[in-house]
Amino acid sequence: MNIENLVALTKKLRILVVEDNQDSREQFVDMLQNLCDNITSAVDGEDGLQKFKENNFDLVISDINMPKMNGIEMVSAIREYDSKTAVIVVSAHNEENYLEEAQHLNINEYIYKPIDLGSFIESMSKIVTKMNE
Repeated sequence: MNIENLVALTKKLRILVVEDNQDSREQFVDMLQNLCDNITSAVDGEDGLQKFKENNFDLVISDINMPKMNGIEMVSAIREYDSKTAVIVVSAHNEENYLEEAQHLNINEYIYKPIDLGSFIESMSKIVTKMNE
């Protein structure tokens, strides 16, 4: 999928970005603003879960290691409310237990830090294609 087609499909998505590192969160939001108009950010898993409960998101993008509630715990709680929202987990960790937990939670994509723009666009393409089937 070329970038113009991707932007056409992602422009109206409601996205929640959950990242405890302020610089990383701001960089992620800046990158996403090229693809979509409706981005909300959260500072940790608890904040992310609260914002998820208050809003209707099409996609959640979350770090794993965060204070208060990690990304896996947050996604697990989200799945109690909504089993269909697309989820991308972003992590610096390549630990098998995270991958296993992610599979059980129906996580759509697992991306390693540092984020490669090409890999991220490929993941977004897969997700929006699936949403539009």
